[in-house]
Amino acid sequence: PALVSAMTDAENLKAMEHRHFTQYLKHVCELLLVSCPATLYPTHLAPIAGPILEHIRSRLDKTWSPIIAQPPSRNSLARDSSDFTSALTSTNSAQAAQIAMKGGEEWFTWYYSHGGLFVGDLDRVTADAAVEKNRVDLSRSFSDVLQVALALKGDWALVLATKAKEDAAMKKNDPS
Repeated sequence: PALVSAMTDAENLKAMEHRHFTQYLKHVCELLLVSCPATLYPTHLAPIAGPILEHIRSRLDKTWSPIIAQPPSRNSLARDSSDFTSALTSTNSAQAAQIAMKGGEEWFTWYYSHGGLFVGDLDRVTADAAVEKNRVDLSRSFSDVLQVALALKGDWALVLATKAKEDAAMKKNDPS
């Protein structure tokens, strides 16, 4: 129970930058999926996987919504839609601070829509490239974890493919 609560604490998951969350997916979640014995799935894997998958769905939605559709929410600060896809820089940090002081979902929506990354004083082209890279890396990491979970990638997929080949070879030699 203590491990589950530590790994799935919603506030800790939300507070991670995308680049840290992708490492969490790769080095913690994926390893857990591969290493957990099947007999422990209901007690160890399910209580962890559920909240993490729910969080990543929300994070991806907030991250990609300014690109795919309309901005995720409108607050009292007037912004155009291109502002939702730009990087969080030193010049717009005062705006970020105003929203962060309010706390709650509005901050995380705003922060994730800016790629979950503070780029400081980088030039606009480099900053936007870093934000785009973060969005893509987050999506790719989630896709990788899903592929591992469904045994479409990694060691487990290789084991299943080898077993299927062996079973097919056995059937060819078996007269029944």
